[in-house]
Amino acid sequence: MYGTTDGQLIMPFSMFRDQLLGRDIRVTNVPTQSPEDRTNAIRSAFESTTPPDILITIPHWSEPADELSSWFERTRQETSPAKHMLLDFYDQTSSPHFGVLPYIDLYIKSKALRDRSLYQQDYQGGFIYADFVAQQWGFDLEDWHFGSKPDPSHAHKIVAGWNFGLTSRYHKMIRASKRFPIPWKHRPIGLHFRVGTINRTDKDMEWYQYSRNKAAEFADPLRESIKFSGNERVSPKRYYAELFMSRFVYSPFGWGEVCYRDFEAVAAGATLIKPDMSHVETFPNIYRANETYLPVSWDMQDLVERSRELFDDPDRAIAMRKAARDTLDQAFRGTRFVEIIEECIRRVMR
Repeated sequence: MYGTTDGQLIMPFSMFRDQLLGRDIRVTNVPTQSPEDRTNAIRSAFESTTPPDILITIPHWSEPADELSSWFERTRQETSPAKHMLLDFYDQTSSPHFGVLPYIDLYIKSKALRDRSLYQQDYQGGFIYADFVAQQWGFDLEDWHFGSKPDPSHAHKIVAGWNFGLTSRYHKMIRASKRFPIPWKHRPIGLHFRVGTINRTDKDMEWYQYSRNKAAEFADPLRESIKFSGNERVSPKRYYAELFMSRFVYSPFGWGEVCYRDFEAVAAGATLIKPDMSHVETFPNIYRANETYLPVSWDMQDLVERSRELFDDPDRAIAMRKAARDTLDQAFRGTRFVEIIEECIRRVMR
């Protein structure tokens, strides 16, 4: 693997190293900081007596699309007959880099649109949810854009991979919540709703911040039914302590649909409430509607009604949180990650 990425996202390769080796799969990670570093590292690998059969490249989301496509075109010619995979850990189900598809054998997306034909749609901002915010609430996306259309003749190369839920910190949180469980009725926070954001851009407000503010508006009537956490940002220590003391956690979309908070809530033993995720394909899949989480509509018109129904049915809520935590726990104990890697290898080597 060659590229710059958060170590959490490639952690499964070390977590499941023995299982991978048991299936004769050897993966070497070579951190690189730039396209030039990538090129030099790959050339060095091909000067060895045992060059790799498959090259996995992890580009940065900000890499110019045309430059990345040109890089893959050159590298493929230089490294033939090796196969090429791109590993995309971007926040969104969209990508600005689908232009590389003609020059690679597989595009592994950590979270993909379940219906791949949707990638041919003209979304404002290039992203399905940014388009919704713009159309539903009239938010001006200005020049924000994060997307591209795959060539239909190469779109079959897009496959769903794994997300950052498959990292050791969530496994540790699961063990902690099971070893030191706080009974449901003794959890003092009814609904954890800290959706405040920090604006790190030169704009007054980004579209995802606007959508989170809308969520806070729609959820306000729930304060009559259940005790809320605050909404402002707090220290990480307090944030995690609150999760373990919460019965329900609302996790809005951020820059993308899959969020750290989803897995933090589930691992801490809370019941997840979240905008409908039926359009997303990913692993671990803690997004089975009404089984592992409570989905609400993107316009949040049903947020209050659906949440109150669940608040009034603790047995259902407890069953939901158990199913979600068991699903996440099984992702660490099972073989699905290794199977995903095997499936990817089979696709490019056949």
